Amino acid sequence: MKTSRLIVIGVVVLVIAGVSAGIIFYAGGTAEEEKNYIELGFSFSKTGRLAPNGVPEWRSYQLWKEEVNEDGGIYVEKYDKKLPVRYTWHDDGSSTEEVVKNYKKLVNKDHVDLLLAPVSTTPHIAVSKILPQLEMPIVGNTAASMELREMESKWMFYTTSCIPDKQMKAFAEMLDSNPKIEKVAIITANNSFATQNRRQLLPRLNERQIEVVYDKIYPMDVDDLTPILSDIKNKNPDVLIALHQPQTGFIAFGQSLKVGITPKTTLMLNLIGPGLYAWENSFGPATNGVVLMSQATPEIPWPGLTEFWDAYEERWGQRPSPLNSVLGYASCEVLKQAIEKTGTLKPKEIKDTIGTSEFETIQGTIRYDENNFNVTTPANFAQWQGGKMVTVWPPELSSVEIQWPDPLK
Repeated sequence: MKTSRLIVIGVVVLVIAGVSAGIIFYAGGTAEEEKNYIELGFSFSKTGRLAPNGVPEWRSYQLWKEEVNEDGGIYVEKYDKKLPVRYTWHDDGSSTEEVVKNYKKLVNKDHVDLLLAPVSTTPHIAVSKILPQLEMPIVGNTAASMELREMESKWMFYTTSCIPDKQMKAFAEMLDSNPKIEKVAIITANNSFATQNRRQLLPRLNERQIEVVYDKIYPMDVDDLTPILSDIKNKNPDVLIALHQPQTGFIAFGQSLKVGITPKTTLMLNLIGPGLYAWENSFGPATNGVVLMSQATPEIPWPGLTEFWDAYEERWGQRPSPLNSVLGYASCEVLKQAIEKTGTLKPKEIKDTIGTSEFETIQGTIRYDENNFNVTTPANFAQWQGGKMVTVWPPELSSVEIQWPDPLK
């Protein structure tokens, strides 16, 4: 009798200790940790050369977390309750090596539940190579490269529609919609993304018998493109296709205006830079007419897009980027819905759910193919009109028409 009493007391002590430690004991002797939150981890370029590109994505991460937690969190069937979201993140200083170290640390030392994506293509590629070892999925966002098509990582999902082959096909179709376009000039920054777009564009222009009157690749450290732009002005192209990164895009557009190439006289595609609102702050009304690659603007009737746009502007006092802001938020939406559909926080099961499901996001319905690419969001282009960016292509996405320069009307 005394022995039985001691056993009972011992069990009670163990149960109390277990509850204090956040452990729930189940019949049959099994134990499982009680979850009170979901810890999401990511490496981020808060400093270094990628920091300006990362700000819109960072703000979308923060906005999404705040909105989710205001609603009580993410419902996880396994725990039969909503769990609020917390972040653990480390600054990588825009170093790819540090990005890889950070994700290993997040999984092996910080023991986060799941992961969010880093900033930009190169970090995505580097991280995708270690995800099979970490056995953690990532819903990628700001990664766009043909190189991604050659990789076989089944743990990274690519949400962007700005992959160069898909994107340049859409842009060539946009040019083809105006029969007055006969001649184009191309200037390309010597980096992977820009040159990949150029390679995808050239044969499509040739198919449409659009003449390339100027084609130049310039170094990334350039600070004076005036000689190149003066040569282009003398060629009098209908379209100036500037395949830039943001930093070179600012230089090129400012110097284009100085030599007399403006959106009023020449249709101008500046690939990335105009998606940052610093562009408008720098160039004012001269920005109107510039075309840029995009993911979404509020004119597109996708669920939650207008609400996101308004909430972002209210939260941060600035309109979101149609690229990184949208991608960052949409990738979080996919992860949230995958958790809810799976009903657990087990990474392998969530990975399988992401690869086999559809998700309703501010980028419309997203579905990934067998290579983990988003196959439902069309490549689209926006244009600065009246001091804001609006989607103008493809026409089925938006009722806003392209504002052609005077010679192309």
